[in-house]
Amino acid sequence: MRNGLAFVLLLFLCLAPASRSWCEGGWTVTYALGPEGEYIAYVEPGVMEETGFMAGIFGGFTLAREAWSGRLGASYVAGELDYRSDPDSAVGGRRIRLTTPGSILNLRGTGGWSFGSDRQRATLFAGLGYRFLVDDLPDYGGLQGYRREQTYTYVPLGLEWVWRPEGGRRVEAALEYDWFLGGENRSLSYTLSQDSGYGLRASVRYVFAPLDLDRLPDLSFSVEPFFQYWSVAESDWAPGPVYEPENSSTTFGLRAGVEF
Repeated sequence: MRNGLAFVLLLFLCLAPASRSWCEGGWTVTYALGPEGEYIAYVEPGVMEETGFMAGIFGGFTLAREAWSGRLGASYVAGELDYRSDPDSAVGGRRIRLTTPGSILNLRGTGGWSFGSDRQRATLFAGLGYRFLVDDLPDYGGLQGYRREQTYTYVPLGLEWVWRPEGGRRVEAALEYDWFLGGENRSLSYTLSQDSGYGLRASVRYVFAPLDLDRLPDLSFSVEPFFQYWSVAESDWAPGPVYEPENSSTTFGLRAGVEF
């Protein structure tokens, strides 16, 4: 977990100073950083499911100028997941149930075009995203454990609506479709490709300044509940035969951050 947290912080610290140079060209820069928690349910129908809570950190920054904007962000969460095999896939008449450590690293960049008024604006955005999941399954009842690495590459396509009431507050609501470009599953000596799937994401973010900070007028805080869903078809087949079953991931999460 420490490596993932360090990566997000290092990325934030390296890119944030560089983005300041854009301000000279009339761009405004906003940074965000804070903790993230989520509940995830990963299901392979008829095979297994994993559920549990994960926690970590997110960070990123947004560049904006007139109707155009760009956003770069990263997040990392880790936790203990409850692994349960399906009754129909029991090994030797036994269902497998164990606790396994897992982690997810997300990287994404988007660009958007906005329209509307200063009080209410909508933004159409698109970009590129990368998701890296690690599962370390331990030995169980004479069965050998293994490390599973799963990667998704995708194109986020979406719409964000922003409402600015009085008092420096801001409400942002976003809907997103994730166009799945491809994925890989690596475990033991196998690398399996997945070519078909899609993702959905929805979020609502409330930004506010609870204190009258004369020395830090640009400092604000945010709370963001979000929902994420992935549906991915089964992989190609490797000799054995071995394949990655079709699967889905459902995530309910919450972010609480500081913006400046």
